[in-house]
Amino acid sequence: NILTMLSKSYALSVGGTDLNSEISVKETLQVKNIPWVLGEEIKIEDAKDCEYFAVKAEKFKIEKAFSKSLQYSNLAIKYGKTDQNVYFTKAIALFSMEDYINAILNYEKVIELDKTNWKALNNKALALMKLERYEEAIKIFNDALEISAENKEVLYNMAEVYKIKDDYIKVLEIHDHLIDFYNKDAEVYYKKALLLDEVELYKEA
Repeated sequence: NILTMLSKSYALSVGGTDLNSEISVKETLQVKNIPWVLGEEIKIEDAKDCEYFAVKAEKFKIEKAFSKSLQYSNLAIKYGKTDQNVYFTKAIALFSMEDYINAILNYEKVIELDKTNWKALNNKALALMKLERYEEAIKIFNDALEISAENKEVLYNMAEVYKIKDDYIKVLEIHDHLIDFYNKDAEVYYKKALLLDEVELYKEA
């Protein structure tokens, strides 16, 4: 993952726009003499021209320039780019700028457009965690698991909610479940060992 927003144990899922389209879109804008500098009023004659702004938003997201990513996301939406990718990118920018309420609203827009997008559900739950709305977060993580069963990223994030709630029995259950399912994956054993060490169960670790 490109981003780890809450702690080393939390995983914010990252999606994206196709960056390969930037050159052709930029050339289209140049031919039509359409400026793309932020703050300028832009007349878009063809809906596909707004793809340039979506691409820029994605690039700034990857570079962690979230304020610029948000500005370009808003431009893309303003001029007709309304697919799930641009809302996803906008939501990540908002989350990274600690505007969790608006991040949730944009993740919900992604989910409206694609009800199978477990990454948007995962990230919405992380935003709910930031707002200390833990029971809601657990529900949304479960929704994500209905789409992507046994997803390690979602399960580990859910474990973090239970850790915040001091429900270490549930945390251990999740880790044991992951070991049962991914029994050939060294990472799941390592993470459980770290957890046992954290709760001072040194022999078990």
